[in-house]
Amino acid sequence: MINKFKELNLAFKILIITIITLLILYIFFFFSNCFINVGLRQYIRTYSPCSYSDDRITPKYYKDGDYRYYTFVTDNNIKVVELTDLHIGGGFLSYKRDRKTIKETITIIQNELPDLVILNGDFLYPGITSSGTINNRQTLKTIMYMMNHLGTYYTFNLGKTDIHTFSYLHAKGFYNILANSKSKYLLYQPYITNYGYTNQFFVEKNSKGLVSNIIFTIDSNEKKINNKEFSFRKNNGIIFDEQVSWAKEIINYFTLKNQTIIDESIIEYTDDERNNYLPVKSFVYTHIPVSEYAIAYEDLIHRNFAKTLTSEYVSGIWDELVMNNDYKTQIHYNGRNTGIEIGKEDKLLEVLSTELKSLKAVFFGGDHLNNGIINYKGVYLCSNYSLDNITIKDIKNYGAHRGLTVVTYNDYGSSIITPLNIYEQSYIVENGKLNNGNKKGPYNSFFLPNK
Repeated sequence: MINKFKELNLAFKILIITIITLLILYIFFFFSNCFINVGLRQYIRTYSPCSYSDDRITPKYYKDGDYRYYTFVTDNNIKVVELTDLHIGGGFLSYKRDRKTIKETITIIQNELPDLVILNGDFLYPGITSSGTINNRQTLKTIMYMMNHLGTYYTFNLGKTDIHTFSYLHAKGFYNILANSKSKYLLYQPYITNYGYTNQFFVEKNSKGLVSNIIFTIDSNEKKINNKEFSFRKNNGIIFDEQVSWAKEIINYFTLKNQTIIDESIIEYTDDERNNYLPVKSFVYTHIPVSEYAIAYEDLIHRNFAKTLTSEYVSGIWDELVMNNDYKTQIHYNGRNTGIEIGKEDKLLEVLSTELKSLKAVFFGGDHLNNGIINYKGVYLCSNYSLDNITIKDIKNYGAHRGLTVVTYNDYGSSIITPLNIYEQSYIVENGKLNNGNKKGPYNSFFLPNK
């Protein structure tokens, strides 16, 4: 009896010691995360806000029936910069690398002066062993602080690492912060939140009221099915039929509005002019590559990248592949390892491109060392340069992958897509120089015709 009492007493002591240890660690990580993010915000303030001209395009908020969205009204171009995989940790382990990423991000935005920045997933990187914190809430607010300080219009699209099971902030918390933000620079109007919290669209419209381009952000990560929240994080998410139907509805809605304006106009439109606006051209930003990207890549490598009936190499490199169940290397893609046949995970290209003849390009991140671009059945599938300094050993010293994608959207339904390596630009850099790394990478610019 005495021995049992001693054993219980020892177990109780171990339990108390464990609880106290965990409490001390929690307090340490909590306050270190707060101090680190205060330091990052002080560092951000050492940079100048962007020098936009007085006639910059100001997006306008519209409520059109059931639709709520932001519109860029112009007869000229709008410039959109896509940034992916920043992986800002916001903890004491990632502090130096976070400063490097912030410097690169600010340098890009200061020099490009975009009308809109799309942070297309994996802008956060919470993790005890990687960054030293799971408090992604503070880090999200630091990124918002940076964008507001620069005075640049921006939006978010969720990625794989922004929220996870053990992070402080989950999908609904992310939504609450953005939805309640008072920032005039954050553009955030999500739809169908049962299928992610960053399903949005933005419209480019000319002075005649004709919509030339619709820009979608589609969440392919955190999901709710039958009111049960879960994550595809381990297997890579998919784009659901409901998300595709939502995008189709919006494209049809604005195509019909264009048709009405053209039919009622006293000016007679030529067939070419009508084709510029009928149907409305659409572009999709989603974090994880669509499976057609992996299909096209396999098609090309088996033919030494010679043009095939469905696929054409455009630019870029692939330096980060994964092993599939057959021990063959392949590209990350939506639905990988879910048991769904490749190419059957979603109907995005089938509906928006094949059926509607609307989709022109899909932009994504997810692969930190890949930036290859392929034209697949007339749709440009674009893997973005990343700004990752943390996820792969010594990646902070690499330069071939580091950069951005600039898309210049114009009034007549065409675009110029320009992937840029940050080290090959003549950027003006505040507070010293950029760390060039030990590699450089090619960049290319190509015109996306209205076909």
